[in-house]
Amino acid sequence: MKNLTLFIFILFSFLLTARAQQELTDSQKQQIQSENILLNGGFEAGKTSWTSGAGTVTSSTTAIKGKRSISVSLSSQTLNVYQDSILYASQYAGSVQGLAYARVKTTLSTVKVCARQAGVTSSTLCVTHSGSGNWELLKVPFILSATSNGLSINTASNVTGTVLIDDAFVGAVDLKVDTNNISNWQSYTPTWYNSTTNPSVGNGSISGKWRRVGSDMEGEVIIRVGSTTTFGTGTIMSVDIPSGYSADTSVIDSVESSPGTWAALDTAVTRYDGILRMEGTTNKLFLMVRRQATTYPTINEGMTGTLPFTMSNGDVITIRYKIPIVGWASSGSIYSSTNADTSLAEYTPTFNSGFSVGTGGNASSKFWWYRDGQYMVISGGWRLGSSGASIGTGNHSITIPSGYSIDTSKLTLLDGYPNVGTVRIGDFSAGAERVASILVFNSSSNTLFIGNGANFNGITSTTPWTWAQDDFLSIEEIRVPIVGWENSNIIIGQFNGLESCTDTYQCTDSFSAYVDNTGVVSQENVEWITGNASITDGSLFQINLASGLKGGGQNLSNPMNCEVTPYATDSSTAQAKIDTFTSSTVKVRTGYSTSTSTMTKQPYHFFISCQKQGADFIGKTAKAVASDQNVRTNGLLKSVMYSGAFAVGTSTPLQTYGDWIQSISSSGTGQVTFNFKTNTFASRPTCIITGYKTGAETNSYGCNLDIAATNTASSVSFRCNQNSTTAFNVSADILCHGYSP
Repeated sequence: MKNLTLFIFILFSFLLTARAQQELTDSQKQQIQSENILLNGGFEAGKTSWTSGAGTVTSSTTAIKGKRSISVSLSSQTLNVYQDSILYASQYAGSVQGLAYARVKTTLSTVKVCARQAGVTSSTLCVTHSGSGNWELLKVPFILSATSNGLSINTASNVTGTVLIDDAFVGAVDLKVDTNNISNWQSYTPTWYNSTTNPSVGNGSISGKWRRVGSDMEGEVIIRVGSTTTFGTGTIMSVDIPSGYSADTSVIDSVESSPGTWAALDTAVTRYDGILRMEGTTNKLFLMVRRQATTYPTINEGMTGTLPFTMSNGDVITIRYKIPIVGWASSGSIYSSTNADTSLAEYTPTFNSGFSVGTGGNASSKFWWYRDGQYMVISGGWRLGSSGASIGTGNHSITIPSGYSIDTSKLTLLDGYPNVGTVRIGDFSAGAERVASILVFNSSSNTLFIGNGANFNGITSTTPWTWAQDDFLSIEEIRVPIVGWENSNIIIGQFNGLESCTDTYQCTDSFSAYVDNTGVVSQENVEWITGNASITDGSLFQINLASGLKGGGQNLSNPMNCEVTPYATDSSTAQAKIDTFTSSTVKVRTGYSTSTSTMTKQPYHFFISCQKQGADFIGKTAKAVASDQNVRTNGLLKSVMYSGAFAVGTSTPLQTYGDWIQSISSSGTGQVTFNFKTNTFASRPTCIITGYKTGAETNSYGCNLDIAATNTASSVSFRCNQNSTTAFNVSADILCHGYSP
């Protein structure tokens, strides 16, 4: 028996060692991405798995996430609560980006959250609490070590006070994209244009999707041509970006820019492609056709129903774009190093001798750059004005920002001239455009000059044409490696290192509790109910809400949406329902019923859960991981929730919580359409509707989304019925969750 026990112990130790040392596959690497390597990170089990120094540590119900945190009481003592983990350490191997964070509430301004590497608490990779007395999210990016990783909540010296700690995390996180600046993909229906009369999609289809990435909108539009699709008339087709957003012309050329590409499939023959052009503030993407003309590829013609080919049933157009948007900006970095990426910055290049865009007309010159790993990414362009414009002498050239050198050892040489991208140049008076090469000029490694696309002869004052007013040069994006820039050990990303909540409620949208048959309240996720519930009229429970539930000491502006469930062991026929609710109270009726009777009053135990709605709904998720499922809405779209009560067949709601319904219409028995007020939702919301017949508390009445209707950001339609078959006008409650513009 002892030998068997020893064998099992050795085998178990071997398996643990093998797990820590095995090489991860790509799928395994994805699995450990954003996994919390700490045990009991939410402190639901008190301080289990954590090591604490001085002070008295107790479990607390004052929590910002979950139901419990830990409280550390200090009296002239030094705080140090920490945990280390060896999980995946050998795979991190000292070169994987990671993140450590914890939520802390205290009035002490010396409490820090610090990363721990190889059992040592860092003195520099730390973020300090402000001492506001509020819950603050303290986040520290760092490189995960090959031995162990963890975090410490500590002070450097003795302090007196109380520190609450909750929601601690350490793990491998792709910090290249900040979740504050990336959103889920959202669908939209683009409008399809032609310059004279617009196309009609007919029995074809047009669909779009977009998301926010930092300060840019990334989007895709797919047009599928049907047998009844028409292409309108005119010389150039275009589509628009989602409504409510505008291209940031302080970042791109307001006269003309190139935000993306398109590709078209001619099912009978071949494939074609071209570039997109955006003009002014129209927010339209124009489809430009690439044509080979002698030695120069030209792009001065627009796509139509017959150019570059005659489109017919089954053909497909795919459009992809990336555009900076007004009002979108990345948050600041809380960590920097010599190997850190940077955000977009404007710079003024030096041109070849004598070059000037002049003045008057549309004269402009703007260039930007940012770092992406080992590369410098440059974009921008110029347009010649009506007076004093000149291409200058010699080959036209542009320098990169001063203080940097292009690493030509990492470039592919073309007869001594590395090609790093392409540029659009335009002859305005002739209506002609060409694609030229951008080459690194070897005699000056920090200078880019514009080739003519056919050989290494550059662009001059008369080549490929004599330059004049409104002629332009546009660089969408070129990438050049820089001396001293490497990809390894780069801490990349944008962080809100400190998220401050003025109180617990500002960081909480959902509330839950258990109420027994005498009104005693327990199991609250946070302290959101004042006292116990009072009971009147036999079984009418009144729950009084705590003040300041909106956060920041503000009372709710909308009643919350609440659901109740009777305690299952009370009675198989036990029921509980919301009777009435306001911004400060919720009333719940309990009782029982049989198949032949309405509810009979009887006090029962029940569970209640409520959700903020309307402008009260905050929708914060502070976990900084690169996942579309963990998106903070601050700086993006604001998450909103609304509800109401109505009777099918009537045009006026019985109650609405929030100013969101413009009108209610009905096209037949059991059919109802809700028309939302302008700018209530940015995209189609998710709506749930519960139907019932007043006085008949049974489950035979219901409503479902009308999938035959067009449900959009401005309206949704439902069909209501009895016994799932017969259309029926019922009373119903509606709840919609979405995002406001």
